[in-house]
Amino acid sequence: MKNFTYFLSVILFVIIFTFNELDAQVDVTGSISVNGNYSTLASAFSAINGVPQTGANILLSITSGTTEPAAGAILNNGVWTTLTIQPTGILKIITGNITPGLPMIDLNGADNVIIDGISTNGLEFRNLTASSVPGTSTIRFQSDAVNNIIRNCRITGSAAMGPTTNGGIIWFGGNSATTGNDNNVISNCDVGSLNNYYDLPAKCFHFSGTTTTTNLNNSGDTIRNCNIFDYFSNTVSSSGIYIGPGTTNTIIKDNKFYKQLPGNADSAVQHSAIWISNTSGNNYQISGNTIGYASSAGSGTYELLNNASFNAISLEVNSAVESYVQNNIIRNITVSAGTTPFKGIFIPNGRVNITGNTFGNQTGTGNMNFDAPNGDVIMIHATGNGSIICSNNNIGGVTLNLSPSAYHNFYGILATMFGSATFTCENNIIGGTAGNSINAASANTNTHCYGIYYTGNPGSTITGNIIRNITSAGGTGTSASASIIGITVVVPVNNSHLLSRNLIYNLKNTNVTDATTVTGIYFKSSTTANIISGNFIHNNMISSNNAALTGIQADSGTATYQNNMISLGTDTSGNSVTLGASIKGISETGGTNNFYFNTVYLGGRPATGTNNTFAFTSSVTANARNFRNNIFLNSRSNNGSTGKHYSVSVGGNAPNPAGLTINNNIYLVNGSGGVFGFFNSSDVSSIATWKTAVGQDAGSFEGNPRLLNPGGASSVLNLHIDSSTGTIAEANGFNIASVTDDFD
Repeated sequence: MKNFTYFLSVILFVIIFTFNELDAQVDVTGSISVNGNYSTLASAFSAINGVPQTGANILLSITSGTTEPAAGAILNNGVWTTLTIQPTGILKIITGNITPGLPMIDLNGADNVIIDGISTNGLEFRNLTASSVPGTSTIRFQSDAVNNIIRNCRITGSAAMGPTTNGGIIWFGGNSATTGNDNNVISNCDVGSLNNYYDLPAKCFHFSGTTTTTNLNNSGDTIRNCNIFDYFSNTVSSSGIYIGPGTTNTIIKDNKFYKQLPGNADSAVQHSAIWISNTSGNNYQISGNTIGYASSAGSGTYELLNNASFNAISLEVNSAVESYVQNNIIRNITVSAGTTPFKGIFIPNGRVNITGNTFGNQTGTGNMNFDAPNGDVIMIHATGNGSIICSNNNIGGVTLNLSPSAYHNFYGILATMFGSATFTCENNIIGGTAGNSINAASANTNTHCYGIYYTGNPGSTITGNIIRNITSAGGTGTSASASIIGITVVVPVNNSHLLSRNLIYNLKNTNVTDATTVTGIYFKSSTTANIISGNFIHNNMISSNNAALTGIQADSGTATYQNNMISLGTDTSGNSVTLGASIKGISETGGTNNFYFNTVYLGGRPATGTNNTFAFTSSVTANARNFRNNIFLNSRSNNGSTGKHYSVSVGGNAPNPAGLTINNNIYLVNGSGGVFGFFNSSDVSSIATWKTAVGQDAGSFEGNPRLLNPGGASSVLNLHIDSSTGTIAEANGFNIASVTDDFD
């Protein structure tokens, strides 16, 4: 009998012990008085919250998955030294059907917590509740939760609220009393949807915060090396990371944003990977992120459909301390969406340094595709009152696939700025090495392509940029609305602008019938001194006898154009542009300008058409204008065309026209149909006749300045003077004190 009783006791103990072990998913060690086994994080947190943990190094080992209660797991502020949560063995899943409006894991003032999956995604947190109720989240930081780390985890959920509503998969909240939720780090985590199609989250990360004082803002938080994926809504705006008021000084670094299936929006909503909307916030650092593809491995395409517009990175911030958007990659994207389908980097306001970012690729075509109806495709758009630096960005492989009934405006860089800030645009490459690197396929008459477009009040510096290989099939506008323009500056107020050392080539309109216009530089400014210097424009092309090709158009304002080099009339291989289109190397249509030390060459053999060409032409008749020390060569020669090819044309109807100073230039026309000049509505046949007609130009010459290779292929084209032979350019110029770097 005793043996039987003993046997039953042993069996009962084994059963009880076994059930206890099965129910013990969280093993707590290192605590003060609450070590033991718990069935959920909620129960373990409750035990830890109930006892002071001064100086403890607490470890919560997740030995098996848990199902958290509907109210979630709340960890309050504690006085431990560290509190670490990590799995034992293979993947452990923390899950729960949490009450809408609540977080599943709540770091409610908890500090120095480390949640570590150990291996990649060794620990997963799943909130199974799909809800748009404010506050719904998988993990929340609030009430001055500081110095916490979450790494090597997978964190998923279906928080479906819009961007300005609190909640998200990970929510950095407010309720701060001393510091804000500061210096927290999320790293090497996968953050996204429970699945890639149903119940997608509208936001993966949401930052709000306490706004009563700047000291209570969330500050110094970091998201790095994470995969952020499948955030989308077809009814509200969506984002991978959204930062609103109450959060500043945030680092978003080296993350991958991707979408595994197309997003089909029913309404005109905005979609963003990174969206910061806090005009009180400063010093945001957005660097090294990749936006695009359908996987973290860099395969597939990030695709949006219907009405959603896509602003990949958007920063509306303060101007007190500079924010940075640097070395990000935006590529492998297709947008078939709303009326304003795409902005790669959008700065609605703030002082921002936009540097080293890559859009598409530099070697191929069609990496980024836009099939949307009418609207703008803008790679970088800066506006507002803050100073902007835009440098060393690369843009290429962009195709706008549109029917003739639709149009797009393509902008590589668009700045529409206000106030007294400055705009610096340096060393960007717009257009890759492929011939149709940027291609607007629509023949719609309203299609426009702009490499760099600047308008607004502040002064600007646009220097060292390369704009190339842009193709368009449409557009019949002129001046600032031309089909393709390399650089456009249209500014209404008196601030100085510098356009220097920009390289613009192989801009091509393929329309064979319309009166399209391709322009290298279009400048329209105020009466403050402006400098357009050292720019090299060559091998741009048109495809219609009705088209127009212009190197530089000076429309209005006060400016000095110096040391610019222009070669038109041949393609990038050095072959003749055989159409009889209108070509103007430099065209002055307004303003009070100086033209010093510029070199213009027109070449090729037009076979059809009747249009005239001009190396230099000015229609200004009254304003002060100085044309000195320039080389104007028109070697274009008819091979079936009946147009005339002029070296020079100036406004006026009598000798010494009002405001004109012209001297010390070199002119040459040497082809069939060549005419020396045009003045007072009449052809001028020779330099001698020209000097009499204009009453000036006594120190100018007609002859060959011996340029090294003025009409060659773009790779070898050279408009410098051959210094190894004698030339009439030698020692025959006039000293211009303001120009200290004459090319030749």
